Amino acid sequence: QLDRQTRKLQESYRRDSRTGLQNRVALQERLSHIDCDEHLLTLKLLNFSHINEKYGYRVGDQLLKDLSMHFTNRLRKRLGMPAALQLYSIGVGEWAFVFKAEQSSETIKQHFTRFADAVEQTNFEPLGLREIDYLSISLCGGLVSRRDFPSASPDELLLKGIEARRSGVRSNTHICNAKDIEVSEDVRKEQLGW
Repeated sequence: QLDRQTRKLQESYRRDSRTGLQNRVALQERLSHIDCDEHLLTLKLLNFSHINEKYGYRVGDQLLKDLSMHFTNRLRKRLGMPAALQLYSIGVGEWAFVFKAEQSSETIKQHFTRFADAVEQTNFEPLGLREIDYLSISLCGGLVSRRDFPSASPDELLLKGIEARRSGVRSNTHICNAKDIEVSEDVRKEQLGW
């Protein structure tokens, strides 16, 4: 009885209560074992606060659940991921995937751009809410590949993925690679004479 309760409690701190997905704690544990041919993709729903304001929290919470299922299914199809693909909830309206691919970062970015375009053209009208005719979303992603950062800690990998996504938002692109940010930062420092 006590063992079962202990396991249940331990599992609860690794799950996001809104989506039921594993959370940032579980992701960081997974990143501690990331292989050199694996990648981390962070996603953010850019217009989530607008959706909550316009339609209410009930719609927003249902959208998070719907998107979690939708992302898993579409990314598996789009990126050709194996069944082991795991989606993590790392914040409200934020997700992460760890996946194995021997493709170049450019190819992965192209696949993700097509994925994001398709998702943004999907109507996410929550079931049972007839007052909402059409609900569209806006996405941005950040990509970090272990092969580009072989000595980075799990925290550093996650931070690089989030920073890449933020850079993508600033440059108005669907996805940004953490390696590209590092290169552009080095070029900027060189131009400044550092």
